[in-house]
Amino acid sequence: MIQTSYFAKAARLPNAVAISQGIPKWYNGARYIPLAPSWEIIHLKDPGLYKIRYYQEVLSKLDPKQVAADLDGRILLCHEKDSTFCHRRIVAEWLEADLGIKVPEMEHAVKKSQIYGTLRRKKSRQMTRSRYPGPPTNGSQILGVHTL
Repeated sequence: MIQTSYFAKAARLPNAVAISQGIPKWYNGARYIPLAPSWEIIHLKDPGLYKIRYYQEVLSKLDPKQVAADLDGRILLCHEKDSTFCHRRIVAEWLEADLGIKVPEMEHAVKKSQIYGTLRRKKSRQMTRSRYPGPPTNGSQILGVHTL
């Protein structure tokens, strides 16, 4: 199942994937560039025009079956906290309409301990919470371009 959310809420999840043009400096997770709107679209003030242009310039060039296959089990991220008007919701509606699937907004934030497991084992007793470096990272993955 594909879900949607925003960076501040779900970026640390291992199945998160950014679908935005820009990403936070601290984010080093996966990206799916084909769904990122152009900077020109991003700067549009009219929500109706934004949606029309996003469909014309981005979604119309993609195969929804392929996008769904590429992103199965992922959480699509963008910057907007309110999903009422953002491109992740437009993507969700596009997939729902074309494929008859549900693409819900992720409802609950997840604590780091639920993501990375409990660190309070023998080895972690030696570390203080302030010294915990966070999850291991291998740099960003780019989905839908060269790798999956």
